[in-house]
Amino acid sequence: MDSRTDEIILKELEKLAIFKLSLGSKELFHSNFLEFLWDIDHNMFIRIVNHLLPDQKWLPTEIDYKDYQLSREKENFDICIFHQQSVKKQKIDVYDLIIENKVKSIPYKEQLRDYKDKVRNNHGMDTPRFLLLSLVENFPDKTEIAKNPEEYGYWHIANYNQLKDAINREKETWHHKNDGRSTYVQDYCTFIGLMHELQQKILADFNNLPIFDKVDVYKPYRLHDIYIKLRCAYFLMLLKKELEKDNNNSPVHFLKNHGDIREKIKAKGIYLNFNIFRSVGQAAAFIYHNNDDKGDIHEIVIQGNQYRHGINSHRFKGATTKKDNIRKQNELWNACQKDEKDSLFLNKIIGDSVVQPVKPNKETKDGAFNGYNDDYVYRYVKIDNKNVSELLSLMAEDIKKQFQNR
Repeated sequence: MDSRTDEIILKELEKLAIFKLSLGSKELFHSNFLEFLWDIDHNMFIRIVNHLLPDQKWLPTEIDYKDYQLSREKENFDICIFHQQSVKKQKIDVYDLIIENKVKSIPYKEQLRDYKDKVRNNHGMDTPRFLLLSLVENFPDKTEIAKNPEEYGYWHIANYNQLKDAINREKETWHHKNDGRSTYVQDYCTFIGLMHELQQKILADFNNLPIFDKVDVYKPYRLHDIYIKLRCAYFLMLLKKELEKDNNNSPVHFLKNHGDIREKIKAKGIYLNFNIFRSVGQAAAFIYHNNDDKGDIHEIVIQGNQYRHGINSHRFKGATTKKDNIRKQNELWNACQKDEKDSLFLNKIIGDSVVQPVKPNKETKDGAFNGYNDDYVYRYVKIDNKNVSELLSLMAEDIKKQFQNR
């Protein structure tokens, strides 16, 4: 990694028209550009893909791909290459290549498993190649995807710097077409090379800085969402390692959707999740015991500069208006105050730190708390000066304590 700062890289990106064009829909843009490369030369595109696949997984290069088709969003695949073949006198689509493209978002194993299942038998033909293009090099499910190909598919994972190199290896083809398109390909390679460099900068000196240290630097370039997601994802990967160090029988899982805990998973555990709300990043641990009919989830959350303790409960759900939401929050708050463990969880956070809010809103709230909807109340402390290393230690011990004390 060179000595250039992320601010310098951001300014270089801003000079590229192709970067500006990508901001409307970051992932769709890249998939569309891959289709553009396919249109330049089908066989060249296949060679580019082969540069990203292991030798034993190469697509055949000795055939002419003029009768093959590239589709965008067919079966919800970002990109797929397929051809038609006669089976029992019927024309069927046979998949040769599935590409999943992750720039703005983080890959999840469940999505990759769904894609694998869609082409499970491929009508008895060869298994298609699975290629995952990911801007972020380290993401929560990466190890599990690699270890369990039978479940999630034999995905080969490549980053965007590798894609740039693969495209440049075919420069003799796209550069000598002399039809005006080579300039766009060259600019695209510059663009994705800078994006790869930027994602490395986002995680540089990670442990020694606050988790959202430079989010305001990225906002003018409309890349704060990528900054937040990469840092949250990496934080949760490190947090999972901390939680699993002592082998304390606390099952720890990465989670895409909060609602899945009660509705699909229904199992005791610690569930890690990241999200963005109104441009503010959130890294959360949801502690679920599934040991009573209340279905309470105890949440330990970093959101922006807040470190929160919150309780999500379905005990009093059923509000239909904003006023009803406040009434239900009050009912939940009062019920929690009558429970010794819940009261301590909400009122004592990080030792002697001043817990916010300090005073209740007398017109609407029965206590000094914040809440959402009709099922969530929380309190928090400020963590402006804490770096990632401090937060990891603090949050891991906090989660272990809450999980074991229930």
